[in-house]
Amino acid sequence: MSKLYGLDKELAEREAAKRDPDLEERVRAYLEELTGEDVGEDLLESLKDGTILCKAMNAVKPGVIKKIHESSMPFKQMENIQSFLRACRSELGMAEFDLFTTADLYDGKSIVNVTNGLVAFSRAASRAGYTGTALGPKEADKQEAREWAHNPNAGISKLNQGSVETMDKKEIDRSGNPTFGADNAKKVWGKKTVG
Repeated sequence: MSKLYGLDKELAEREAAKRDPDLEERVRAYLEELTGEDVGEDLLESLKDGTILCKAMNAVKPGVIKKIHESSMPFKQMENIQSFLRACRSELGMAEFDLFTTADLYDGKSIVNVTNGLVAFSRAASRAGYTGTALGPKEADKQEAREWAHNPNAGISKLNQGSVETMDKKEIDRSGNPTFGADNAKKVWGKKTVG
């Protein structure tokens, strides 16, 4: 790898700081269990050709990826990665933000995105019926909306409303006389005012 300078160096340092070697090891063990293939020490290098990913998808959803290219040609390897990502979207219903990009894996842009994407793949595989081990926490079941959630005022307690009603003015003085209270001053103080 060539020496990095400036912004590239800073981005590489940030990426290295985010890495979780323990998670990478668990992802490696998960893929080995799922596919029966040996995943080497360098996770990015082992997954770069996309064959292990395609085999992992076929282990979860048999026959989804029909053609796995065992070629050393870059465009065939990228096609394998794209086939895996496409199947993640269409067959497992994974959200776009859960997936890594082809560049993250093939160009080695972000091992963090790759490992996080494979943890999300593991959760989606469990949801799709795969009964082996899963990485990360179990995905929560979608909850039905509660009745009170449709009425925005139903959940507000009267105790939380404060003293709104006591601060409201009950009646409005509509005398039309712009004396600014001088008439009332006569009554209260008993003195005549000039005017």
